[in-house]
Amino acid sequence: MTGAERSEPGSLSRQDAEQVGRALVELVRRPEARTADPRELVAQVPAPVLVERALHHRLPGVVHRSLLHLGLDGPEFAGLGAAYQMATLAHRRCLVELATVAGVLGDTGRPWMVVKGPVLAERCYGDVGARLYDDLDLVVPPPDFARALSAIEASGGRVIGLNWPLVVARRRAEIPLLLPHGMLGDLHWDLLGTPRMRSRFTLPLAGLFDRGRTVTVGGTEVPTLDPVDGLIYLCLHGSLSGGDQLVWVKDLDQTVESEPVDWDELVRRARRARADLVVAMQLERARVVLGTRVPAEVPVALAGDDRWWRWWRSREQRAGLAGWGQPARPDSRFVSATSATGVASAVELSRVVVSDMAIHYLGRFRRDRRDGDPVPVLYRPVGAVGGRAEYLARVEETPWP
Repeated sequence: MTGAERSEPGSLSRQDAEQVGRALVELVRRPEARTADPRELVAQVPAPVLVERALHHRLPGVVHRSLLHLGLDGPEFAGLGAAYQMATLAHRRCLVELATVAGVLGDTGRPWMVVKGPVLAERCYGDVGARLYDDLDLVVPPPDFARALSAIEASGGRVIGLNWPLVVARRRAEIPLLLPHGMLGDLHWDLLGTPRMRSRFTLPLAGLFDRGRTVTVGGTEVPTLDPVDGLIYLCLHGSLSGGDQLVWVKDLDQTVESEPVDWDELVRRARRARADLVVAMQLERARVVLGTRVPAEVPVALAGDDRWWRWWRSREQRAGLAGWGQPARPDSRFVSATSATGVASAVELSRVVVSDMAIHYLGRFRRDRRDGDPVPVLYRPVGAVGGRAEYLARVEETPWP
């Protein structure tokens, strides 16, 4: 496969996927962490494939910036430049939204914080066009959830249509919003969105608020997680999302690069959160794939000799960089199922496989009797009056701290 060839993005042979993965990873790495010349690797990969993979992994801005610095920003990569500009404009829009929300939630006199999104883009990446994000994640304690929601709505925001009975039944810890200036947002009362996640890990919100800090983003002071908690949460978020996008690895790389990490404290907190394996796997992936400056002994100390860890490492070695060159990684279920121990992870993986099979087959046959549409899903407006009131009442009753 050469740069002169043009093919439709899609499934590739192992050899071609390895070439694409190597080129993409070297472009995403920090220049000082590169192990090969990206120019030679890019020349072996069709531009449409590289562009598609960069977009898939949600890192078009990082790849665009690298190509620009290497003098390879030709018209065939124009899509990456456009995505970079869009990310820059989206961040500026977010700053307007953030200033409004900071004023609204700050006026309540109650704790709140921002996670990921603009904090990552500005403070960790140092180039807001490099980190693409499309929503603003806000977190408040459960007893203050209804008050915070009302304050945002009073300032012009609104809840996106939801199937409220389903939200109540699933005990979801976040509500999607259209914020006052039109940006999407999520209001959380816990960082772990579902009861299943909250049963697998222990991440008490009260402790996160107690250890939190205030940072300046675009001239607005906002509360956020402290560096260690932030790194653990990025590991959890990336793992629970399947770990199949390179952006989750790059977030860790940029965070470690931008802020000093107390590794001993990270190990202690990860263990308390029952996130040992998750943090070990995500940090090891960042260390090996992107050359992130994670001490080699940290993942080993976290994982110990767990069988799940050994199995995962053997899978990683077999997949190599070809895994990042394919349109999808085959190990996303394996990664998202990772829990406190190997046994717990295996049980979760079995549960997910059975659940996915049931959903697949039920979705083929079960239809809404009224109009033939599929069974109402989370984002279909249902039961807004009584369901919303019940949900807010249950959230308010959630134990705190």
